[in-house]
Amino acid sequence: MKTKVFLLVTVVALLLSATACGAVSGLKTASDTGNSFMQALKDQDNEASWNMLSPAVQDEIGDTAAWADFTAPRGFESWKFSSVNVENGSAQLDGEAHINGDGYDVTLVMDQSGEDWLITGINFTYQQ
Repeated sequence: MKTKVFLLVTVVALLLSATACGAVSGLKTASDTGNSFMQALKDQDNEASWNMLSPAVQDEIGDTAAWADFTAPRGFESWKFSSVNVENGSAQLDGEAHINGDGYDVTLVMDQSGEDWLITGINFTYQQ
């Protein structure tokens, strides 16, 4: 009986550990994607940032020329995500960014596609 209880506790502990590692990994990769996206905006690397968008967002924008028009005034100099939430293959990063001394609240929403995260929502709001 003691062996069965010990085995059950060990299996549960291993499952919880694996779940926790997956959650931490999801937080890190979503955060990495958000930072890569913001860096691409800063660098005006429209090809890189375009490729981080979900196909649905790309369809909504239309084409890379329209995307370049959107990104042109958004070469943020600095940013910091203060909140990263990952749940069921979706992530939301919230924080703030700055350009020319002006502050913006930033929200990026992402969905997991295989091993990658794709941007499914973007919101930049000027801080008044």
